[in-house]
Amino acid sequence: MLERSTDASLATAVRVVRTAALMVLGGLVLAACTAVPVSARKDGPREPLAVKSRQEAMDWMTQVLGHVRQTAGGQRSTAMPTYGYFTCRGADVAAPADPYVLSYAGRLDVPDDQRVEVIRKVRDALGGEGLKISDYQESSAGTPSAVPTASFRADDDRDHHTVLLESAEPGKGVNIAVSTPCLKPPAGAASPTPTTTG
Repeated sequence: MLERSTDASLATAVRVVRTAALMVLGGLVLAACTAVPVSARKDGPREPLAVKSRQEAMDWMTQVLGHVRQTAGGQRSTAMPTYGYFTCRGADVAAPADPYVLSYAGRLDVPDDQRVEVIRKVRDALGGEGLKISDYQESSAGTPSAVPTASFRADDDRDHHTVLLESAEPGKGVNIAVSTPCLKPPAGAASPTPTTTG
């Protein structure tokens, strides 16, 4: 009986930690969701949507994240990432047969004194690859934060995916969010279970 009680307590604790992580990273997921181009969101899709299964979108997302991680110097996140399939109009969870945006929010483990340098490096690399860089901000150590911070947004006009990076709280590295454009699942496609890839 004691083992069951301990298992139940552990399961409850895991749910609480997971919920807290979702709340902390949820802001990035919502920001990534709203980064879908207006032409694909306002009043629904206006142009034909690319057909991609959720598994294909997840595989693509894994490649994008691997590229950003490699560009950042191979930094790996120890924070629990958050994935979600959302409607193309906002933050509601998309039903398996509905058009969707796949969004990811997580962290890269980067020392505070290297965060701005890493964010600049990723910004420059993505800009050099043809992504449109916007909303770049940087603060020095003498401003409201105790350590230098930076953030930017990169939009790919070719396939409409978005990458966001920003300094997290001191000691917590760099927040990263990525979102796909609005995609249409093929008829009868099954949904994959998101895996933790950091």
